[in-house]
Amino acid sequence: MNQISKSFIDNIRQIISQAQTNAIRAVNHERVLMYWEIGRHIVEEEQNGKERADYGTFLLKNLAEVLENDFGSGYSFRQLNFCWQFYLTFPIMNALRSQLNWTQYRLLDYNDKSRTKKKHKIPCTGYKLQLKTSFLGEWNLQGIRAEILWRTKDI
Repeated sequence: MNQISKSFIDNIRQIISQAQTNAIRAVNHERVLMYWEIGRHIVEEEQNGKERADYGTFLLKNLAEVLENDFGSGYSFRQLNFCWQFYLTFPIMNALRSQLNWTQYRLLDYNDKSRTKKKHKIPCTGYKLQLKTSFLGEWNLQGIRAEILWRTKDI
């Protein structure tokens, strides 16, 4: 009986592991795109392209009720509000990075809001530019938090 070499088994393990990683990354990116599209639709439908809606959060609350009944708690008012904010923060879909997942984008968005000017929440464009160009690698949440703290310690 022939034995299978360790290097052959290691190669097969590596193929499987890489395919699993790629699948997770693809699913995460589709989730990011889905939330971006939801945010775009909210802005276009409720706000007619304006930054603020004329009639408050009526659409978000009612949409959340419907979607929570259909799909569960992942589509709450709070989550839809994050989608709305996400689209306003990153209005160009092609600028979204497939390396970042939804949690990482939410962290970036949260930290961008903490660096706002006045009470009107106008994002600091220099900081946003740093964020959009800095996170091209495979960073975990701790790495992103550390990078944000390091880059913003003097702000």
